[in-house]
Amino acid sequence: MLFGVIGNQAGDADSIVSAIAMAYLKHLQSGRMDEYIPFVQFRIEDLPSRLDFMAIYKIATTTGQDMQTEMGIRSIRDQCGKIPSHWILVDQMGIRSICERSGQIPSHWILVDHNEPTTSAISNVTEIYDHHEIMTDSARQLSLHVSDIRTVGSCCTIIADHWLRYLAETSTSTEDMKITQILYMLLLTIILDTGNLSESMGKTTATDWEVVQRLTVYLDIPCAADWMTCQFNKIMEEKFDKKFWYSRKFSAILKYDYKEYSIASKSTTINVSPVVGMSTILRRLEGMEFPWDRPDGLHVVITGYPREDGRGLNRELLIHGLDRESDSSIFDRLISRFSLVPLPGEYPGEAFKVFDESFSRKKFAPFFINLLESKN
Repeated sequence: MLFGVIGNQAGDADSIVSAIAMAYLKHLQSGRMDEYIPFVQFRIEDLPSRLDFMAIYKIATTTGQDMQTEMGIRSIRDQCGKIPSHWILVDQMGIRSICERSGQIPSHWILVDHNEPTTSAISNVTEIYDHHEIMTDSARQLSLHVSDIRTVGSCCTIIADHWLRYLAETSTSTEDMKITQILYMLLLTIILDTGNLSESMGKTTATDWEVVQRLTVYLDIPCAADWMTCQFNKIMEEKFDKKFWYSRKFSAILKYDYKEYSIASKSTTINVSPVVGMSTILRRLEGMEFPWDRPDGLHVVITGYPREDGRGLNRELLIHGLDRESDSSIFDRLISRFSLVPLPGEYPGEAFKVFDESFSRKKFAPFFINLLESKN
């Protein structure tokens, strides 16, 4: 039987690593009888922009022999290294068209890092593993299947918990290099998503702490706290590489990490753009239309780029498609909830500086969508 394990639209490190790790775990749990293929939802040419994942992959695969050489498999190559082609099927032409080209169409799907299908090509969802709040009735119905949905800092925390339980219950060889590398990727992604278990981000939970401790013990990492800080800094340095980001097309930066929602039949996208601040958006958009496929939709851009002193991130928010006067109640609630202060200047929408240190899309999206649904 063939299963597809798929991450969310954003295609960030959490989504990619969760799909890879869960696919291999399920394969082992099935006694290697069933095949589980990990998918991500972005185009192949966008892979180099996943700098956080590329950094995590490089760190994890330096822990042992080169997997490609050892297993003799083809690889997708880019400037950061080699990605095993059997780990990730990139959604370049649509999920089903890829399956049809390869002669493989999954009969069942497992969702990771999201709890509702984002395309009609995904049918017969049998399991869900996610750390986001369930926001729609259809997602609530799906969650009645086998699922593990917990509010933790990273989906990889949930996946790692399942891996550690499996390893404790079986006699799986600890010499399996692929398992070791997957565990390292899970650990590094949890560290990234929680800001190295930072309390100020407001994302880290007791479960994240416990799973990280179990992973470091299992992997026998000496001076784990120092090692994690070192790796976190490496990943952040690569993720916010200004030289890389300023060489990218502006539309690609805005659409780097987005999720799409449908509210009252109106498309709503919420993006997270690294490095680029609102002042840059203002300069780059001068004399241009707002660069979206559906200009009549509602679009939100969240920026998160390092402060000059290196302590945390600057957070800014741009909302395009709502009127400040007629939708004043929504803006008032947002300003109060997330400590927003209007940014000076003219923008293609309403722009704010965010002073809530724990602000994130994970917190903003459900609150914002509930406001919109209440209005409608």
